[in-house]
Amino acid sequence: MDYLKKKWALWYRSLDVNHDGSVSFDDVKECQRKFVELNQLTSEKIEQIRADVEKWWTTFILPSKDATVTMENFLEKLAEEYKSDKGAFVQKMNTCFSTILNVFDTNADREISVEELIISFKAFGQDNEKLIRQNFVLMEPKNETVPLQQVVNAWVQFTTCADETKKDVIRDSFE
Repeated sequence: MDYLKKKWALWYRSLDVNHDGSVSFDDVKECQRKFVELNQLTSEKIEQIRADVEKWWTTFILPSKDATVTMENFLEKLAEEYKSDKGAFVQKMNTCFSTILNVFDTNADREISVEELIISFKAFGQDNEKLIRQNFVLMEPKNETVPLQQVVNAWVQFTTCADETKKDVIRDSFE
């Protein structure tokens, strides 16, 4: 469980988009703003993206719009869910990452390019392009893209696999 908690702490820090030490609806607004700005979306697409991003946050990360989640709360909640029913937890993480990566796949080609990965990480306040590009290379792209499901699987493994000996491209990209 300690290994998972270390990885969940990395995830938590990535959710603190505005880097203020906690996760709140301010992070949702910052994520939306950055994603829309970086993608230069059309006006009709902007509202749908904002709604989809907000729904993801309030479904998987924040219990309500006015909630503030500390790292301790976040780790406790994940640990309880994991211990209670690991299969359900794995399914929840699969749905969580499928949902947000579908939003970030703005051209709906079911592939993630390095540019799309950079934009999605930057929307979450991660500006280190060198690390993001390293993450992309670790996913072993073919024809300059990675299948969306492969990225989902990498995140699911990151959030659910307690085996430190298994290759973990998301953990490796954070470290």
